[in-house]
Formats: sequence, structure tokens, C-alpha cells
Amino acid sequence: MREPLATAVAAARSHGALGTGALATAAQAVPLPDLIDAFAATTDDAFYWEQPAQEFGLLALGATASIEVAGPGRFAEAASWWREIVERASLATPSATPFAAGGFAFAESPEVADGVWSAWPRGAWVAPAVVLERRGAMSAVQLQVCEAEAMDSVQALADAALRAQPSRAATAPPGISLRDDPGHTWWDDSLRSVLEAIAAGDLRKQVLARRVCAQAEASIDPAQVLRALRSRFPSATIFAVRRGGATFLGASPEELVGLRGTAIEAAALAGTSRGTGDGRWLLDDPKERSEHAFVVEALRERLAPICGRLDAPGVPQLMTLPDLSHLYTPVSGELLQPRGLLSLVESLHPTPAVGAVPRAADRSRELEPFDRGWYAGPVGWARGDSGGEGDAVVALRSALVWENHAALYAGCGIVPGSDPEIEWREARLKMEAVLGALGVPADRDAGARG
Repeated sequence: MREPLATAVAAARSHGALGTGALATAAQAVPLPDLIDAFAATTDDAFYWEQPAQEFGLLALGATASIEVAGPGRFAEAASWWREIVERASLATPSATPFAAGGFAFAESPEVADGVWSAWPRGAWVAPAVVLERRGAMSAVQLQVCEAEAMDSVQALADAALRAQPSRAATAPPGISLRDDPGHTWWDDSLRSVLEAIAAGDLRKQVLARRVCAQAEASIDPAQVLRALRSRFPSATIFAVRRGGATFLGASPEELVGLRGTAIEAAALAGTSRGTGDGRWLLDDPKERSEHAFVVEALRERLAPICGRLDAPGVPQLMTLPDLSHLYTPVSGELLQPRGLLSLVESLHPTPAVGAVPRAADRSRELEPFDRGWYAGPVGWARGDSGGEGDAVVALRSALVWENHAALYAGCGIVPGSDPEIEWREARLKMEAVLGALGVPADRDAGARG
């Protein structure tokens, strides 16, 4: 692997670009270990992404180049930075298209001081040093450097990942205690405030989130949590972002946007029921259909100006997951002109599935006395820029894990007819994906309808 990378480095140096931020990259087909085993075998900052049902997975390690962003222009700033990286890159092999991955907080700036997310930026987009990729039976490793002197350390990181051994099955950490932060009274008061704003005509829909803090008697192993999520939710996107000593992870059922050349796809997901056999009532429930329609309408409005073709069925489908069913509408289209993934993310985030209608009237930061952090924000990856490929999901069914702590988040769409107790139970129901991966028994009183 060193020889192709050296060729790319030499090409970049001959153009006088190496050492000035230009990326040299090379890729090679190699057998890969299990990606979670490789994640566990390394300690560098990492980005993990796996879609088991699609036999697709990525593990990005280290940082050859990166940008941290905040404020109203954060997506555009990250997109501009990445566009320049791609334009100046030196490719040793045709398959070595520049790769980046990362994520963004739900909000552009924190509304409240929250120690849980204090070390996390409002957005980070990273060109990693090493990328392991598996697509069906094919697998490859890609190396990226900006300095010739970094070649040895990047190769060593790749070697450590490729030598990863299968891990023994681990048990969940013992003695996990849970604490609602904030509690039930806050939820009831906030939800009624939202309903009053809706009745006054200030809002049409508002997603309200709650947080549960978990503490174990021993350290929580993020790799073990990921294994449990992957086993139980093969149709979801299992993701993790590791920064320092903390890992943000989850099993998201909701694609924000996928890009393949000029073809795009997105998903509207809203309306929830417990169980796999009783969810069809969602299709006939006016409240759930109304909540779902807001998301579909927003995707159409935001994508129509940039698409020559846009398809969205008029009637939602039922998405069935372990213990949950959702109303689901797939959206697909063809862009009028090539765009990068981050440009599309900027157009779509946040959708009414996690925000408000109208978008500018979102009161979540006013009502929620905690920082959502990266929960409900976009997490994803990109190869190349305009005309390239990439995917971003809405970071749902997620938690931030550090040492023996975890902070879990879930939200509910509040519309006319929402009941505080039912919505409270629905939010807990959504947390059960990660709680189960932590070894916490399911709460069978979380509510059958929500």
C-alpha cells in the first residue's frame, strides 16, 4: 500500500501542492476484518458507518485534514473547505476519490451551557488518514495524507486496523441506573406550552426532545453497544463518531439525503407505534398522518427548486423495525445540476421530523433546558464533491457515551391532539434501541400508541 501512496505524494509534490493542504490519496483492494473489531482495536478519532442489510460499511480513522464549524454558515463553510480539498487532490488510483466524513449538531450554536457536549463542535468535517470500506464481497483500504512525513504513521494506523482480531462476546456493564434529565413535570408543562402556541397560530408542529442519563458501575464499551445495535437493527444505519474519550453512536432509521452523481434520495419518517403487528392503525390515524405529512411537504418544497424530477408517493408506507413501526415515505429525484452532499444537507436540515413547522418558529432551544448536541443533527460521509456520492442520516436512536456514562435522546412531534403522557412514553420507546444495547430491559409500559 505504501507504493501507490508514495506515487500520489510524488505527484502532489511535483505540482508544489504537498505541504500546502493538498491531499494525496491511494486505494487498494484488501481483505478486511470486521469493522467494529477494527474500531475497537484503535484509539484514534474514528467514524464508523454500517448498513448491514445493504452489505455496506465504512470505518474512517485519524484525521489528515479537518475543519470545525459553527454559526449560520457552518454547512457552507465546511462545503467550501471540502470543495477545495477535492479540487487539489492527487489520486494514485482511479478508485481513490477523496473521502470525508463527520457530523453536525442539531443547532448552529448551543442555547444552554451543557457539560455533556462541551468538547464537541457544532460541526466537524474530516478527511481521515485511513478508510476501510466494504461493499458486498468487495473490500478496500484507502490512505490519505497531506504531508510526506505522515506516510509512516498513516501506514501504521492502517496496519493496526487491518490486524484487528475478532473480539470475544462481552456482557453489558452491570448496575446501570437511569435518570430523567429533566423530569416529567417539565415535559408536561413544555408540551402544553407548544399546544398553546399551535392554538394561537404561531406553530403548526414542534418536535420536543427529552434526555435520559445512564450511569453504569463499570465502563461502557462503545464497540459492544455497536455490535448489539448491528445485530438487532440490520435495516438501520449503525453509526459512531469517536472524538477523544467520547463516542456518539446510534442506529438511525431515517436517511436525510443520499447522493449518487445527480441522483438523490431522502426519507420522510414520522408517526410511531410499538410492536410489529399493530402498526397499521398509523395509516388511518389523522394525527399521525398529519404529523407525517409535514415532513413530506417540507422535503418536496426544499428539493423541488433544485431537482428536474422529484418523486414522492402520496400515501405513506409502513416501516417495520424491531418493537417499532413508523409511517415512511421515500423521496427520490434528479438534480438540475451537480451538487455536493453538504449543499443538500444545508437545504434539508432540520426537517419537521426533528424541528418545527414553520422552520423559523422552532422553540426547541427555548423549551429544552439541555443542549441536543449532535442528536437529531446530520451525520454522514462523502466521496468527492459535486457529482460524487455520499449519504447523511438524521442522528436518531442515539446516545453520547463516555467512561461509565451515557446520555440518550429522543423526541416526539407535537401537533393538535398530542397527549403529554402518550408522547412521554413514545420518547422512552424510541430510546429502547440504545437502552437495549446497554443491557437495560425494555419498558413494557412505554405505550402502544404514540
